[in-house]
Amino acid sequence: MADETPTRELQADYCYACAPDNPEGLGLTFEQTGPDTARTEVTLRPELCGWKGIAHGGFVSLLIDETASWTFALCRREEHFATRSLQVRFLRPTPTGEPLTVTGAVVEDHGRTIEVTGEIHTADGGITARGTVEIARLKGPMKDRFASGGVRRGGRPRGAAPTDRG
Repeated sequence: MADETPTRELQADYCYACAPDNPEGLGLTFEQTGPDTARTEVTLRPELCGWKGIAHGGFVSLLIDETASWTFALCRREEHFATRSLQVRFLRPTPTGEPLTVTGAVVEDHGRTIEVTGEIHTADGGITARGTVEIARLKGPMKDRFASGGVRRGGRPRGAAPTDRG
């Protein structure tokens, strides 16, 4: 639906989920499917399992989180945000080695935070997991910290001494 992807100033060149330059990553690409929706398709490799043939819950959560973020970025044309919370409900095993479709939908915009949902669908139409992601719009110093190389524990930019206030 959208003809142009946001510039994604915060997209890491080596993001495991979406960066094309990470040879070990998933290489996810996303498309906007409606004014508030987006999707991606993926087949998870066998080494991403928890049990044989079943995706590890961490990768299931990653798919929902990444899809929610891209849904927000594509549908709202925003670049400065971060996941504030992620809640995933595992409904049935998510298979590895089979095509999956992950969908996202912007549900509610509260101004500073936005609620986005995500679902993982199998080829037979089943839903394996459903999640809710609360996304926070970044403003002021927090936006600057993320844009300049990320934030670590304590909210300090990487390389900053504990006494630095910048």
